[in-house]
Amino acid sequence: MPEFRFSLPAINALYPDQQLAFHPRGAMLVTGGPGSGKTVVTIFRFLRSVREHDDLMLFTYHKTLILTIKGMLRARAEELFGELDERRIKDIVENRLDTFYQWHWDNVGRFRPEASDEQVAANFDRYIRRTGRNNVKFRELFFDEGQDLPRVVYNNVGELTNNVSVGADRAQNFKQYYPQDEAEDIILEGIRRHIATDTQYLGGNHRNTRQIFELAKKFVPEDLRVQAMDSGDLQSGNDPEVVPRLAHTAQMDYI
Repeated sequence: MPEFRFSLPAINALYPDQQLAFHPRGAMLVTGGPGSGKTVVTIFRFLRSVREHDDLMLFTYHKTLILTIKGMLRARAEELFGELDERRIKDIVENRLDTFYQWHWDNVGRFRPEASDEQVAANFDRYIRRTGRNNVKFRELFFDEGQDLPRVVYNNVGELTNNVSVGADRAQNFKQYYPQDEAEDIILEGIRRHIATDTQYLGGNHRNTRQIFELAKKFVPEDLRVQAMDSGDLQSGNDPEVVPRLAHTAQMDYI
Protein backbone atom coordinates (compact mmCIF):
# COMPACT_ATOMS: atom_id res chain seq x y z
CA MET A 1 0.00 0.00 0.00
CA PRO A 2 1.51 3.37 -0.98
CA GLU A 3 1.78 6.07 1.67
CA PHE A 4 0.14 9.40 0.86
CA ARG A 5 0.73 12.66 2.72
CA PHE A 6 -1.67 15.48 3.46
CA SER A 7 -0.25 18.94 2.80
CA LEU A 8 -0.42 20.73 6.16
CA PRO A 9 0.82 24.34 6.41
CA ALA A 10 2.69 25.73 9.39
CA ILE A 11 0.33 26.66 12.20
CA ASN A 12 1.50 30.28 12.11
CA ALA A 13 0.37 30.41 8.46
CA LEU A 14 -3.32 29.96 9.28
CA TYR A 15 -5.57 32.62 7.78
CA PRO A 16 -7.67 34.81 10.11
CA ASP A 17 -10.89 32.83 9.69
CA GLN A 18 -8.97 29.58 10.22
CA GLN A 19 -7.49 30.99 13.43
CA LEU A 20 -10.98 31.85 14.65
CA ALA A 21 -11.97 28.22 14.10
CA PHE A 22 -8.79 26.83 15.69
CA HIS A 23 -8.44 28.78 18.93
CA PRO A 24 -11.73 28.04 20.78
CA ARG A 25 -11.42 24.98 23.02
CA GLY A 26 -15.08 23.97 23.04
CA ALA A 27 -17.21 22.18 20.48
CA MET A 28 -16.96 23.64 16.98
CA LEU A 29 -18.60 23.18 13.58
CA VAL A 30 -16.26 24.46 10.85
CA THR A 31 -17.87 25.07 7.46
CA GLY A 32 -16.67 26.28 4.08
CA GLY A 33 -16.14 25.34 0.46
CA PRO A 34 -13.48 23.08 -1.07
CA GLY A 35 -9.95 24.18 -0.20
CA SER A 36 -11.05 26.58 2.54
CA GLY A 37 -9.05 24.75 5.22
CA LYS A 38 -11.62 22.69 7.14
CA THR A 39 -9.35 19.63 7.30
CA VAL A 40 -6.35 21.79 8.22
CA VAL A 41 -8.25 23.28 11.17
CA THR A 42 -9.52 19.86 12.27
CA ILE A 43 -6.00 18.40 12.24
CA PHE A 44 -4.53 21.29 14.24
CA ARG A 45 -7.34 21.09 16.81
CA PHE A 46 -6.68 17.33 17.03
CA LEU A 47 -2.91 17.83 17.45
CA ARG A 48 -3.43 20.39 20.20
CA SER A 49 -5.53 17.93 22.16
CA VAL A 50 -3.14 15.05 21.47
CA ARG A 51 -0.44 16.89 23.41
CA GLU A 52 -2.76 17.09 26.42
CA HIS A 53 -4.50 13.70 26.53
CA ASP A 54 -4.91 10.50 24.55
CA ASP A 55 -8.62 9.81 24.96
CA LEU A 56 -9.70 11.05 21.55
CA MET A 57 -10.41 9.95 17.98
CA LEU A 58 -10.31 11.61 14.57
CA PHE A 59 -12.81 10.19 12.07
CA THR A 60 -13.34 10.61 8.36
CA TYR A 61 -15.53 8.74 5.92
CA HIS A 62 -12.85 8.21 3.27
CA LYS A 63 -10.05 5.69 3.83
CA THR A 64 -7.74 7.56 1.47
CA LEU A 65 -7.95 10.73 3.57
CA ILE A 66 -7.06 8.81 6.72
CA LEU A 67 -4.05 7.33 4.92
CA THR A 68 -2.88 10.77 3.77
CA ILE A 69 -3.18 12.23 7.28
CA LYS A 70 -1.32 9.29 8.81
CA GLY A 71 1.45 9.62 6.22
CA MET A 72 1.83 13.31 7.00
CA LEU A 73 1.91 12.73 10.77
CA ARG A 74 4.62 10.08 10.42
CA ALA A 75 6.73 12.26 8.13
CA ARG A 76 6.50 15.33 10.38
CA ALA A 77 6.28 13.64 13.78
CA GLU A 78 9.14 15.55 15.40
CA GLU A 79 7.68 18.90 14.32
CA LEU A 80 4.00 18.19 15.07
CA PHE A 81 4.12 16.09 18.25
CA GLY A 82 6.65 18.07 20.23
CA GLU A 83 7.88 16.22 23.31
CA LEU A 84 5.75 13.10 22.88
CA ASP A 85 7.73 9.86 22.90
CA GLU A 86 7.80 7.39 20.01
CA ARG A 87 5.43 4.94 21.71
CA ARG A 88 2.76 7.58 22.19
CA ILE A 89 3.18 8.89 18.62
CA LYS A 90 2.84 5.37 17.24
CA ASP A 91 -0.36 4.81 19.26
CA ILE A 92 -1.85 8.06 18.00
CA VAL A 93 -1.07 7.41 14.35
CA GLU A 94 -2.16 3.76 14.42
CA ASN A 95 -5.10 3.85 16.82
CA ARG A 96 -6.50 7.38 17.09
CA LEU A 97 -7.37 7.99 13.42
CA ASP A 98 -9.88 5.88 11.53
CA THR A 99 -12.84 5.93 9.22
CA PHE A 100 -16.01 6.13 11.29
CA TYR A 101 -17.47 3.02 9.67
CA GLN A 102 -14.35 0.94 10.36
CA TRP A 103 -14.16 2.11 13.98
CA HIS A 104 -17.85 1.31 14.48
CA TRP A 105 -17.41 -2.13 12.94
CA ASP A 106 -14.40 -2.90 15.16
CA ASN A 107 -15.92 -1.61 18.40
CA VAL A 108 -19.71 -1.69 18.10
CA GLY A 109 -20.72 -3.65 15.00
CA ARG A 110 -21.93 -2.82 11.52
CA PHE A 111 -23.17 0.76 11.26
CA ARG A 112 -26.47 1.20 9.46
CA PRO A 113 -27.12 4.77 8.23
CA GLU A 114 -30.86 4.07 8.25
CA ALA A 115 -30.87 3.13 11.95
CA SER A 116 -33.11 5.09 14.29
CA ASP A 117 -31.87 7.59 16.84
CA GLU A 118 -32.85 5.16 19.59
CA GLN A 119 -30.78 2.33 18.07
CA VAL A 120 -27.70 4.50 17.50
CA ALA A 121 -27.93 6.04 20.98
CA ALA A 122 -28.19 2.55 22.54
CA ASN A 123 -25.17 1.32 20.56
CA PHE A 124 -23.05 4.33 21.53
CA ASP A 125 -24.12 4.03 25.16
CA ARG A 126 -23.34 0.30 25.23
CA TYR A 127 -19.85 1.00 23.90
CA ILE A 128 -19.17 3.62 26.58
CA ARG A 129 -20.44 1.31 29.34
CA ARG A 130 -18.38 -1.69 28.30
CA THR A 131 -15.24 -2.96 30.01
CA GLY A 132 -12.29 -0.80 29.09
CA ARG A 133 -14.25 2.46 28.99
CA ASN A 134 -16.05 1.95 32.29
CA ASN A 135 -18.78 4.48 31.48
CA VAL A 136 -16.25 7.23 30.65
CA LYS A 137 -16.89 9.21 27.48
CA PHE A 138 -14.14 10.28 25.09
CA ARG A 139 -12.53 13.55 26.11
CA GLU A 140 -12.86 14.75 22.52
CA LEU A 141 -13.92 13.55 19.05
CA PHE A 142 -13.08 15.02 15.64
CA PHE A 143 -15.00 14.47 12.38
CA ASP A 144 -13.69 15.60 9.01
CA GLU A 145 -15.90 15.76 5.88
CA GLY A 146 -18.80 15.52 8.28
CA GLN A 147 -21.44 15.73 5.55
CA ASP A 148 -20.48 12.18 4.53
CA LEU A 149 -22.01 10.76 7.72
CA PRO A 150 -25.78 10.71 8.39
CA ARG A 151 -27.54 12.89 10.92
CA VAL A 152 -28.07 10.05 13.43
CA VAL A 153 -24.33 10.18 14.20
CA TYR A 154 -24.52 13.82 15.28
CA ASN A 155 -27.93 13.49 16.93
CA ASN A 156 -26.34 11.02 19.34
CA VAL A 157 -22.67 12.03 19.47
CA GLY A 158 -23.30 13.28 23.02
CA GLU A 159 -23.45 9.64 24.09
CA LEU A 160 -19.77 9.34 23.15
CA THR A 161 -18.26 12.71 24.15
CA ASN A 162 -18.93 16.16 25.60
CA ASN A 163 -16.59 17.92 23.14
CA VAL A 164 -16.60 17.51 19.37
CA SER A 165 -15.12 19.21 16.32
CA VAL A 166 -16.76 18.74 12.92
CA GLY A 167 -15.71 20.04 9.52
CA ALA A 168 -18.51 19.96 6.94
CA ASP A 169 -19.46 21.43 3.58
CA ARG A 170 -23.04 21.47 2.33
CA ALA A 171 -21.77 21.80 -1.26
CA GLN A 172 -20.09 18.38 -1.06
CA ASN A 173 -23.21 16.51 0.05
CA PHE A 174 -22.52 13.68 -2.42
CA LYS A 175 -23.85 10.92 -0.14
CA GLN A 176 -27.16 12.84 -0.08
CA TYR A 177 -27.84 12.18 3.56
CA TYR A 178 -29.15 15.75 3.79
CA PRO A 179 -31.53 17.92 1.76
CA GLN A 180 -29.79 20.37 -0.55
CA ASP A 181 -28.06 23.24 1.29
CA GLU A 182 -29.11 21.93 4.73
CA ALA A 183 -26.27 19.61 5.78
CA GLU A 184 -24.50 22.10 8.03
CA ASP A 185 -27.67 23.29 9.76
CA ILE A 186 -28.85 19.73 10.43
CA ILE A 187 -25.46 18.63 11.74
CA LEU A 188 -25.31 21.64 14.06
CA GLU A 189 -28.86 21.04 15.29
CA GLY A 190 -28.00 17.42 16.07
CA ILE A 191 -24.84 18.24 18.02
CA ARG A 192 -26.60 20.96 19.98
CA ARG A 193 -29.07 18.42 21.31
CA HIS A 194 -26.31 17.49 23.77
CA ILE A 195 -23.38 19.89 23.41
CA ALA A 196 -23.19 23.70 23.21
CA THR A 197 -21.43 24.29 19.88
CA ASP A 198 -19.97 27.32 18.09
CA THR A 199 -19.61 27.70 14.32
CA GLN A 200 -17.02 29.28 12.04
CA TYR A 201 -17.30 29.74 8.27
CA LEU A 202 -14.10 29.66 6.19
CA GLY A 203 -14.59 31.84 3.15
CA GLY A 204 -11.38 31.47 1.16
CA ASN A 205 -9.72 28.88 -1.02
CA HIS A 206 -6.11 28.24 -0.05
CA ARG A 207 -5.35 24.80 -1.48
CA ASN A 208 -6.29 24.39 -5.12
CA THR A 209 -4.89 25.79 -8.32
CA ARG A 210 -7.28 27.93 -10.33
CA GLN A 211 -8.04 25.18 -12.84
CA ILE A 212 -8.81 22.56 -10.21
CA PHE A 213 -10.99 24.93 -8.20
CA GLU A 214 -12.92 26.06 -11.26
CA LEU A 215 -13.57 22.39 -12.09
CA ALA A 216 -14.72 21.71 -8.52
CA LYS A 217 -17.17 24.62 -8.69
CA LYS A 218 -18.87 23.02 -11.70
CA PHE A 219 -19.93 20.08 -9.56
CA VAL A 220 -22.03 22.36 -7.29
CA PRO A 221 -23.59 24.96 -9.62
CA GLU A 222 -26.52 25.64 -7.27
CA ASP A 223 -24.34 26.51 -4.29
CA LEU A 224 -24.11 30.29 -4.52
CA ARG A 225 -21.65 30.47 -1.64
CA VAL A 226 -19.09 28.37 -3.51
CA GLN A 227 -19.77 30.08 -6.83
CA ALA A 228 -19.05 33.45 -5.20
CA MET A 229 -15.61 32.38 -3.99
CA ASP A 230 -12.96 34.29 -5.95
CA SER A 231 -10.30 32.14 -7.60
CA GLY A 232 -8.53 35.07 -9.25
CA ASP A 233 -5.58 35.03 -6.83
CA LEU A 234 -4.92 31.30 -7.20
CA GLN A 235 -1.98 30.08 -9.26
CA SER A 236 -3.01 28.85 -12.68
CA GLY A 237 -1.50 25.37 -12.31
CA ASN A 238 -2.05 22.39 -14.59
CA ASP A 239 -5.38 21.34 -15.98
CA PRO A 240 -7.09 18.75 -13.74
CA GLU A 241 -7.14 15.14 -14.88
CA VAL A 242 -10.31 13.09 -14.35
CA VAL A 243 -10.04 9.28 -14.43
CA PRO A 244 -13.46 7.61 -14.03
CA ARG A 245 -14.55 4.10 -13.07
CA LEU A 246 -11.53 2.98 -11.08
CA ALA A 247 -11.99 0.39 -8.33
CA HIS A 248 -10.54 1.23 -4.91
CA THR A 249 -7.27 -0.67 -5.40
CA ALA A 250 -6.79 0.88 -8.83
CA GLN A 251 -7.40 4.33 -7.32
CA MET A 252 -4.68 3.73 -4.72
CA ASP A 253 -2.23 2.55 -7.35
CA TYR A 254 -2.97 5.47 -9.66
CA ILE A 255 -2.57 8.06 -6.90
